[in-house]
Amino acid sequence: NKMIGGKTHYFTFKDPTLEWIKYSCIWTPDKVEIYYDGKLVRKVTDKNIIQQLNSTSMNVIINNGVTSDVDIHNHRESKFIIRDFIYNPY
Repeated sequence: NKMIGGKTHYFTFKDPTLEWIKYSCIWTPDKVEIYYDGKLVRKVTDKNIIQQLNSTSMNVIINNGVTSDVDIHNHRESKFIIRDFIYNPY
């Protein structure tokens, strides 16, 4: 938030620092849908994008973006706790 001058906001969703949040991605041959706690937040159906996505393999990266090169004097500790991860192949 500091680097881009943005504000923390969750678009009327739950604050992910206070509760368990369920993130979901449903990737089928004709669409990709991304859900935040059961609410659809992004849907990709553009044929060119879908074709590009389908021509590669899916890799799941679970990361909160905090790295060792962050200014150590000006950041909050980030506790990124994952309760579970489920993968169901299409």
